[in-house]
Amino acid sequence: MVCLICQKKVKSFFGLVKHLRIHREISLKEYYDTYLRKDGEGICPECGGSTTFFGIKSDGKSYGKFCSCKCSSTNRFKNNNKEYYNTNLRKDGEGICPECGKETSFINVIQGYKHYCSGWCAGKSQTSIEKIKKTKKERYGNENYCNQEKIVKTFKKKYGVSNVFQSEHFKQIMTEEKQQERNLHQRQSFERIGKWVSLERKSEFEKYERIVWRETKKWKRELFEQWDGKDFYTGERLVSNEGFKKKNPDKHINTNPRQPSIDHKVEIIKGFNQGISAEEIGHIDNLCICSKSSNTKKRWGKI
Repeated sequence: MVCLICQKKVKSFFGLVKHLRIHREISLKEYYDTYLRKDGEGICPECGGSTTFFGIKSDGKSYGKFCSCKCSSTNRFKNNNKEYYNTNLRKDGEGICPECGKETSFINVIQGYKHYCSGWCAGKSQTSIEKIKKTKKERYGNENYCNQEKIVKTFKKKYGVSNVFQSEHFKQIMTEEKQQERNLHQRQSFERIGKWVSLERKSEFEKYERIVWRETKKWKRELFEQWDGKDFYTGERLVSNEGFKKKNPDKHINTNPRQPSIDHKVEIIKGFNQGISAEEIGHIDNLCICSKSSNTKKRWGKI
């Protein structure tokens, strides 16, 4: 650091202030305004008036941010006032979750509203899914990467169990009343996005589902005879239960991540909601074979 008047080197801002005493022809404020002041510094953002100079500071706060307590209070009110934002700054469509249509949370006047209403909707959006897949592909070479070992290790370290829902901590906070509230919220969310059928139509759906699976079973043998051995969605070669058992005699076949399973390309619940006949949903033209993991990912919109 040097004095910009005489080019003498100093070690710090404190040293600069001490040195400037020999330059009696210029005050600290004049020196700062001439050589160090940034654009917009020293101007109140609320009224445009001049703010107080506190001296040459190393933290960059040489000028006050506001000219008065009144301007500071007014600005704070605006930044945290939802009504002010809605009246003067809110854009069309802002504050509405693009996934489910619910209102999102207000942050402040600077940031506005959150884009999604919940982590569930954020994780379900196609933009988020594509971004996550791209990041996983770049970092790990696999867009579906999941470090299950690390997840289990973290749970054991924090809660002493491999699954957080088995922990005493969870059992204490999740009382029966809270569990019922959580289940109700979950049902409402799943009904809204078309993953579950409302309780009023449940018996009607169960009848529809039975017909679908009865039709599906008719085509099971032919489907497997035509199958090329690969996952319909990912192209990955799958491992039969017999082949998995030979290689892993001590493991249950349900632990086979590439276990083949029959899937309906158009989901049963979608067919029900869209009025497609059960026979058409269960027909071989709507059937495919994929891994259990692909089946689950497709169900939640991740494939």
